[in-house]
Amino acid sequence: MELAPEYSIRRVEDLLNSNGSKRARTSLVKFIRVRHKNRFFDPITHLGKIQGGHVGYGFAMMSLCSLLVETIQCYKTGLPTTDRREFQKLAGTPGVPPWASLNGIQPMSGSSSFEDFFVGYSTSFNGLAGGEFHRNIRNGLLHQSQTKNGWRINKKGSKVWDPNKKTVNRTLFAEALQNCFDNYLSQLDTAVWTDPVWVNARRKIWWLCYISK
Repeated sequence: MELAPEYSIRRVEDLLNSNGSKRARTSLVKFIRVRHKNRFFDPITHLGKIQGGHVGYGFAMMSLCSLLVETIQCYKTGLPTTDRREFQKLAGTPGVPPWASLNGIQPMSGSSSFEDFFVGYSTSFNGLAGGEFHRNIRNGLLHQSQTKNGWRINKKGSKVWDPNKKTVNRTLFAEALQNCFDNYLSQLDTAVWTDPVWVNARRKIWWLCYISK
């Protein structure tokens, strides 16, 4: 099974079990980039440019963006899931390599992951509050295919987030999210294997492989 084009589970596991050479790290960074480019960023870009996109494709774009926010934050924290029950179940998995173990790792809720993400990238999203975004955009789109509490999605204006109008600019939001993702990959590209940014990424990727089998 491929987790991304040219990246089977076996290949990714071999890279994780390597000595963390520059070549291995570069390949893993490419894996993360290709996986999310093909599955999320490319579709978001396509939806934003497709003819008639002003009618309502913003909901689809922001649904994909919401998935990416949570995913990127899980890479940064090394968590396989934000579902506490699933986390507790995975924590009891036997035979986990010490560097991928969840022992001593605190679970995080979906809402908390959004809060932490937007705190970390506050300037990129004009101070958008993660908890509010999680409640009114992410949960609204996921559970009812609509925004909540007067929040809106459009493609007008010069700001990612307009707090007065409670409006998210879908295009600028997607561009900011791409920049955050690229920044994260740049951190991985320059960090050593034992740096916390890689320790967490390796744990997240190991569990990605495990859950995908």
